[in-house]
Amino acid sequence: MASSMNFYQRANLSMGLAVILGFELSISQWARNSAYITWEQVWLNADTWLWIAFQFLFRIKVTIDDHAHFSNEVKGLRGLTDFLLFVVSSFLFVVSAVLSFLPQATAVLFTLGVLVLTGWVLLGAKQPKKKTWVLVNIGYILALSPMTTSGFFGAVEQEALVTVSLVAHVFLLILLLIDYHESETHDHMPDYQ
Repeated sequence: MASSMNFYQRANLSMGLAVILGFELSISQWARNSAYITWEQVWLNADTWLWIAFQFLFRIKVTIDDHAHFSNEVKGLRGLTDFLLFVVSSFLFVVSAVLSFLPQATAVLFTLGVLVLTGWVLLGAKQPKKKTWVLVNIGYILALSPMTTSGFFGAVEQEALVTVSLVAHVFLLILLLIDYHESETHDHMPDYQ
């Protein structure tokens, strides 16, 4: 029989749901601004759809990993620090999800969320995973840098920025697969029993 969840695990699942609801809000706002949706409109926003897919899969990974992390209730200052950094990063990811169709704003908020996660890793992750997680997070930040800086502060022409964005989002998805593997997220999956 499955054990009941503690407060931190319930908060983790709630934040995961909040991100998903953020995507629903973002997509509904996008759809509401169109008289009708065509394949051309969808294709013109291909980089945004890849971005939403990445954020969604990233949130699943974080939710699974954090659920396992929070299964061991850490009390005191360490527990409070973990929880506060979790809440701040999750809030940034929620707002990033809501603003998914605003490339620079969503990328900046997501990057800030990853920076907070990186701080959390540096403060308390176990040594074998710490280096991997920091490197992967640096990869996420570097891949997002064209969007956070408006094409490296204008160095990338606006027409080329869509292509750069598409390549960056594909790279993010590949990096996420590496992150799933290196974090051993599959080992944190709950049983179906």
